[in-house]
Amino acid sequence: MDYIASLMAFVDTVVASVGQSAYDQVGAALMPAFQLSAVLVIAILGINLMIQAVPMSLANGVNLIIRLSVVMVFLPSWANFSLVYMALTQAPEQVGGVVLSTLGYSQDIAGLYPELDRLLQESLDLGQAVVDGSGYISGALASIAIVGVTMITLVVAVGILIIAKTVLAVMIVVAPVAIAATLFKQSAPLFEGWIKVSLGAAMVSLLVAAALGVVIAFENQLSPGNSENVAAIGDALGFVFAMGLGLLLLRQVPGWAEALAQTRIEIGAVARNAERMGTGAARLSSGAVRDVGAGMRGAAEAGIGRELPQASSAARQVGYNTVDKVRYLASRMR
Repeated sequence: MDYIASLMAFVDTVVASVGQSAYDQVGAALMPAFQLSAVLVIAILGINLMIQAVPMSLANGVNLIIRLSVVMVFLPSWANFSLVYMALTQAPEQVGGVVLSTLGYSQDIAGLYPELDRLLQESLDLGQAVVDGSGYISGALASIAIVGVTMITLVVAVGILIIAKTVLAVMIVVAPVAIAATLFKQSAPLFEGWIKVSLGAAMVSLLVAAALGVVIAFENQLSPGNSENVAAIGDALGFVFAMGLGLLLLRQVPGWAEALAQTRIEIGAVARNAERMGTGAARLSSGAVRDVGAGMRGAAEAGIGRELPQASSAARQVGYNTVDKVRYLASRMR
């Protein structure tokens, strides 16, 4: 089972190809405007130096030359900007890999994806073992809880990573505009905002890698390991606890990244919405358990001939009426 590894490899390929193609097209469209602006700036600067209409310091002149050079180097060529792209996408992941290596995992975050697939497969195995070793209803509900918590945790982790990579892809598309904005002081804040958002998205990969590394370390210590040793939900509580801890950590990761980069990229909404979905599913499961219990109680009351109280719930009434009807039909068939 390599669903997550295949999905993330596909996302990385799409982001890189789309980013490069869009960067080249946007950069080519902006080059004529940049060349005209550069000629005007140099002409105005030369005229000002001759007539000294506005005194200009050496620092201002050097600053302008640096800005022109940066735009000329990066705007027309993806080959030059790809170094910046690699720094934004690979460096944080490799730093996160250092954290993972201390826990015994690969230096590359891609080595983490097979571990996530393993967690998914382990949750399915544990859920099946609980179903086989417990009652029909209680085992099924316990299996749903184990697989559900794991799925929510993995969906949040993969969702945050995919959104972070998508944000970086969008930043690559608008990168030529941000780079060209450095030419003038009035538009320079656009470039600063681009830097903050790009760093915020890049930091997410680092923090997710670190958080998942800790979660996997906990899971290795708390999980029963072999599903053959699991006969009830109590035997798998360590695994469920590790997954719940992972969900709590992942919920905080976007906030940490936004705080470090001093920007808001709203990736945290993914974790919050997933948590709400998980809470709603838990409430739905709890309600189903109560309804099943009430229905069984009503059926038992009908079986012993006890009257059904008037304030009974709908599920209790269904159970009672079903058994009562079966008894009636059986008596008619004698």
